[in-house]
Amino acid sequence: MRTLPPTSITPVALLLSILGSVACSADPTVRDDLPQCVLDFSEALRWKHLPAALKFVSPDHREAFINAVQAAAKEAEVLDFEVVALNVQPDGKSAQATVMFSYMRSGNLTLVNGVEIQHWSLRDGNWVLIQQVGPETPGAVSSPFVVVPETSD
Repeated sequence: MRTLPPTSITPVALLLSILGSVACSADPTVRDDLPQCVLDFSEALRWKHLPAALKFVSPDHREAFINAVQAAAKEAEVLDFEVVALNVQPDGKSAQATVMFSYMRSGNLTLVNGVEIQHWSLRDGNWVLIQQVGPETPGAVSSPFVVVPETSD
């Protein structure tokens, strides 16, 4: 078994101490930490906790968001999620998060991995969700929270 000298610190311990100090010192009323906002929002979606999720949604997106979440709650059971990518624009005022939700459709035991691109905007010091869209990759499946417009044939 390898032992470390008393003065060295493992990368994991360093990361945990930094995250712990940031989490403990942050004002919970100010939602300026984008990665945590994306995690909290996605976790609320995963557990179908609409009031918690709505705290992150911009007022002009709320109606479409509520409709999408209510439809998803009837049709899908989300089992897990993963934030795949998080890209903040150079101006620091907008960002995109790519989130994959693993879910099962009602009446079907097949696991589906659906992706959504969350568009976030920094407004008055708070990150708010302004849009959710499906992936641009051909053949990729959208998350159950993305409303896909119907096409007329």
